Amino acid sequence: MRNKLATATDIELLQLLIEEENLSAFDEIYERYFERLFRYGNQILNNQQLSEDIIQEIFVTLWTKKDVLQITHLNAYLHQAVKFQTAKHFRKAVLTEEQLELAEKIFSQQNTDDLVIVNELTEEVNHLIATLPHRCKEVFQMSRFEHLSNQEIATKMNISIRTVETHISNALKFLKENITATSFLLFYFLFL
Repeated sequence: MRNKLATATDIELLQLLIEEENLSAFDEIYERYFERLFRYGNQILNNQQLSEDIIQEIFVTLWTKKDVLQITHLNAYLHQAVKFQTAKHFRKAVLTEEQLELAEKIFSQQNTDDLVIVNELTEEVNHLIATLPHRCKEVFQMSRFEHLSNQEIATKMNISIRTVETHISNALKFLKENITATSFLLFYFLFL
């Protein structure tokens, strides 16, 4: 089957992937494109680990959302996805740098007013955490306060690692959406 797929066109591989959920077709796409996408991403980012992570994320999306993605030209789609993900990384990095500078400024000052502000911000974050659903809150606290790995949490709570990841992701999303702009810096500093 592998030899047969090696000669298949991108369109044929996409059809097998989407219509038949053919894992071998996905593997062939991965083998065909991973290296060149990695080189392309690394050319932009100059960071091998980050490039690999981004390419892996693109392939995970290709597999998990194959039914909804509308791809007419696989090569173009994959290269556009790399461009988009690297641009997204740079936007995040710029925002993060600005946030870190401001946070450094806030936390480096040691006067009473600043401590009161930090305490108020901490209280707001803690209040939001308290409103999370019980299991979600429990998983989030184990992850962020007890610093347990996802595997340790899954074992301790007798749930799957994927469920742990989902709880943490939902908690972070909820907190990001509901936190005030000022408190976001504290949230970022403590939990992200």
